[in-house]
Order: sequence, then C-alpha cells, then structure tokens
Amino acid sequence: MLGSAPPEHGKSLKVALPTPFDGSSAKAQTFLAECNNYIVLNQLCFISDKVRIQWALQLCTDRAANWKQTQLELAVEAYDDDALETPDHLLHWESFQEDFRLKWADLNARQKAQQCFHAGIKQTGSVHCYTELFEETMLEAKFRDPKMVTSTFYNGLKYEVKCDLVGRRPDKLDKLKRMAITLDEE
Repeated sequence: MLGSAPPEHGKSLKVALPTPFDGSSAKAQTFLAECNNYIVLNQLCFISDKVRIQWALQLCTDRAANWKQTQLELAVEAYDDDALETPDHLLHWESFQEDFRLKWADLNARQKAQQCFHAGIKQTGSVHCYTELFEETMLEAKFRDPKMVTSTFYNGLKYEVKCDLVGRRPDKLDKLKRMAITLDEE
C-alpha cells in the first residue's frame, strides 16, 4: 500500500514465495534468482545454509520431486548420522546452487543466445514484442558492448520502422527502443 510505514525492525516483509520449480531447464536460473531474492528480503528466517537448502528443496515439484526426495533423505541421514559424510551441496548454499544448475539448468543457454543474437533477431510482429524478445536474448547472451547491441537491435527492425527512423536514429539503445516503439504504435 502506498504511503504505509515500512516494516518495523526485526519484522520480515510479506514477499511472495518463489514459483515452485517443476524441473524445467528454462526455469532453473529464475528459480534460483527468486530464492535468493526471497532469502535477502527475509534474512531473519534463514539462519544457516542448511535452512536455505532445505527450504529451496521444499519448493521442488513435478519432475524435480524425485530429486528433491533423494536430496532430503541424504540430508536427513547425514545430519542424523555423523558417520556419513554430508555432500557439500547439502551444506553450503553456494554449492547447492552450483549443483542445482548442473542438474537442472541449460548449461548452453548463453551460447545458444549468443548464436541467436549473432544470427540476427528479426522483428516479425510489433516493435514492443521484438523489444521483449531482444532483451531476453541479450540478457541470456550477456553482451555488454552498447554500440554492438544497439546496432543489432536496429538491424533487426522491420524495413518500415527503419525508414521512419531515417535522420533521427538515436545512438543509445534505450532511446532507440522508445522511439521505435512510439513510431510503430503511430
């Protein structure tokens, strides 16, 4: 609610839980990002890496449910029996995330996005839809060269939009996106 007072010190924010992870490789990175965000916003609830790990495992469903069960059983056995050596990914949050990515994430996602980016993303619908696709691909590809990114965005625009930009093409990506969307909507 706008204008409401911030939570008192020691109280946690009411933050939506991360979307349960269903085993989809396309959702693995987002799941971990949502978990990390939730943990940061509710630090008082996550007193140890073990708590973070077991909490994240609880959010695994569907295709990831069997894996979750195995991990929880391993964790409980290891915590109860000092003779067993606990796997590192069940002791340390960073190791858990690394193991999770190896198991579930598309490890070639960045390379695929870079290939798609270099091959040239083309506008087929509205500039707004093209912009969304372009931004997703750019984030996945992790390109940071502003001139190259801006040029690639421009090159993927429809001929009609490029014609409207003649003589007033901005050299900054944000300005180019705004101008192209405005021209397309007119």
